[in-house]
Amino acid sequence: MLTRVLVSQLRITRGTVAAIGTPSLQTRLLCTPPPPPPPPPISKPHVSDWNIANYLTATRLALSPVVGVLLCTSQNGAALCVLSLCGVTDALDGYVARRYGLQTALGAGLDPLADKVLVFCSATALWYVDSLPTSLVALVVARDAVLVAGASILPRDKWVAPTLLSKANTAVQLTLCVAAVAAGSDLMLVSPEVVNGLAVATATTTALSGLQYATRFARVLL
Repeated sequence: MLTRVLVSQLRITRGTVAAIGTPSLQTRLLCTPPPPPPPPPISKPHVSDWNIANYLTATRLALSPVVGVLLCTSQNGAALCVLSLCGVTDALDGYVARRYGLQTALGAGLDPLADKVLVFCSATALWYVDSLPTSLVALVVARDAVLVAGASILPRDKWVAPTLLSKANTAVQLTLCVAAVAAGSDLMLVSPEVVNGLAVATATTTALSGLQYATRFARVLL
């Protein structure tokens, strides 16, 4: 009898100790410290609109009328030097912006604008001195007019991004202008056959690029 009582008391004691010494799951959850907060996101440094890449683009834009004036006054040598400098800025501004993370909304709009102004000033001046045919210059101007009209009609969030064909067309146009200047009577650095071939390539890519943009604008509007 005494043994049974002792065994019962021992079981009760073990159960009490187990109940007291083993916290419940809820108690463990309440006592567990919360996890540390996540680190704050790393913000990108602010890029100024007026950085070296955009300065290069602005330089090309400012030099474009200078090219036109030099061509109209038959200073082909000086015009070729300035036009070549504009070509260097065209190659450098995009590289610098990508290499050093200097892409801005201003640069994205200023770069194609500078290219169009340079082509317009050069092509119209070359037409003025009878170095480019009227039909070709009219086609170039008409294509750019389509782009400007579309950009002015569409809201900014629906602007059509430059296509590969458009970039190729701009490169061909600038190459034609350089070749036409270099083929001038006082320089004769490029043969007329090369200029004629570039003129055909310019007309073809300009027409195709204009149709491509017109189709894309129509899809967005309709």
